[in-house]
Amino acid sequence: MGWKLLFNNYPYVIGINLFKYTYIYISKAKIKRGLGLQMKYFILFLLIFSYSLTKSQNTNLPYNTFLFSDLEEDINCRFLNVHNSLKPIEPNYLNSKINSDSIFFLFGRDSLILNRLKHKKLWKKLRTEDLVIGKAKNFIIQANIIVDFEAGKDLVTDSILSTNSRGIIVKGKIGKRFYFQTLAVENQAFVADFISQYIKSNQVMPGLARIRGFNQTGYDYSYSNSYINYVPADNFSIQFGHGKNFIGNGYRSLLLSDYSAAYPFLKFLFQNKRIQYMYMMNSFQEISAIDTREIVFNRNHGSFSYLNIIVNKYLQVGLFEGTVWKTSGVGYNNKFKPNYFNPLIFYKTVNYSLNDSNNVLVGFNIQIIPQKNIQLYGQLVVDDYSFKNDFNQNKTGYQAGIKIFKPFNIKKLFLMCEYNRINPYTYSHDVIRQNYTHFNMPLAHPAGANLQELVIKINYKFKDFGIELSYNNINQGKDSTGINFGGNLFNYSDNYESSNFLQGLKTTTKYYSATLSYLINPAINCRLFVSVIKRTNNYYSVEKNSNLIYFGIRTNIFNNSLDYI
Repeated sequence: MGWKLLFNNYPYVIGINLFKYTYIYISKAKIKRGLGLQMKYFILFLLIFSYSLTKSQNTNLPYNTFLFSDLEEDINCRFLNVHNSLKPIEPNYLNSKINSDSIFFLFGRDSLILNRLKHKKLWKKLRTEDLVIGKAKNFIIQANIIVDFEAGKDLVTDSILSTNSRGIIVKGKIGKRFYFQTLAVENQAFVADFISQYIKSNQVMPGLARIRGFNQTGYDYSYSNSYINYVPADNFSIQFGHGKNFIGNGYRSLLLSDYSAAYPFLKFLFQNKRIQYMYMMNSFQEISAIDTREIVFNRNHGSFSYLNIIVNKYLQVGLFEGTVWKTSGVGYNNKFKPNYFNPLIFYKTVNYSLNDSNNVLVGFNIQIIPQKNIQLYGQLVVDDYSFKNDFNQNKTGYQAGIKIFKPFNIKKLFLMCEYNRINPYTYSHDVIRQNYTHFNMPLAHPAGANLQELVIKINYKFKDFGIELSYNNINQGKDSTGINFGGNLFNYSDNYESSNFLQGLKTTTKYYSATLSYLINPAINCRLFVSVIKRTNNYYSVEKNSNLIYFGIRTNIFNNSLDYI
């Protein structure tokens, strides 16, 4: 797979293929006239921020909400001025203020059960260390096995559930400036009925990859994430790979979330004491069972800008612009305009407007810390907007939330409450391949649009034990046959109704979950766990229930909740 960029018929090709094999290549190419002012902006952007030496370890911190509550507690309770709305976070930036190893990897932790046992070499590998560590002059490599072995049952349908995942993650450092990470996982799963319905409708395992049938009722799938990170300066990095990104301080993001499958990206990141600026270019793909070979290789491409400003120790403000470009059409495929490379935020919005054939979104992120154990946060997203309509009739959405750390002065106790509201047709486009989606999954809120959601979470950690309690309530207006009410991002057409909030077939999904876990190895967040889930779905006065119980051992590096289905 490759990106082919045409400027006055001169090709410039960047290739990346990490879906099944891990390699990255950049072909020789000619870049001549046609780049003009936009490429000058792009080159200037690189030069301004490249002027000093690099720091130490700089592979991304794993983004998992259960883990990140500890990091946020440390940041909030010490009033640290840290950019923490763009994930994953690079640890060399954090380590100037915080020892992220002590939070995420818990060196010297006190185990409730096993702290008196002597850690022999094999025991250390199991309990505290990476499985493989190799060091040489100017070279470090670490490798670990990834597992997810689960067994369970749906008490309503009496069906047996299981997951069998095996994989490997390798990360390391070459010299003083290059860092890399690669991950590959193979999976087979037998899932609950409501998850199976989602898979059949979207042809993908939620948040992961395309599926194949397995033993009649099961699914087989594989996925990989990889990147290389070049750090030419203390405050500037260039990352090229295949993965996910998240913008925001909440459980959900209305700007860019990590619920879709991984995608190829090229990201430039600058950050200092007060300012963080990110510019990222992406390649997205939609899939269909009836796609021809030619259509499969059509891509929609995105570019994203995010500017975060630390106003003071109490306030951070972030500005966002995201564009899904029209790079394919009748008679052409993967053809780029030079403006695709312009890293200036809001340039595309001003130049094209929100109603252009390119799908342009703008947004706003805010974080307020009124006191050391409380964080208030929120987001606003605007897709199309007309001042002739009121706010509720435009393609907009907003988020409001609160986090409380150490309530009642109990360490490692975390409370969160969040409300999300998204108006009909937000993120949609009249050209399906230009929707704000990738691999048949939304790039922002995983449930789509025309919805409101309440999320409540309680996390508590005591030594090696962890407890997670969660409640989700999603109210959404679903489409009916032949009518698009604005909830399904892939059903945008001329046959749509007005833009009244929650129009359509009323659907309410409630999701309760409780998980008790025991930490085996913090280097990869490997945990033994037992979970109980109760889900109720009321669709047009027809109620369906699922009561799940399951247990297993899991390497919990990324977010994997399915509470939006």
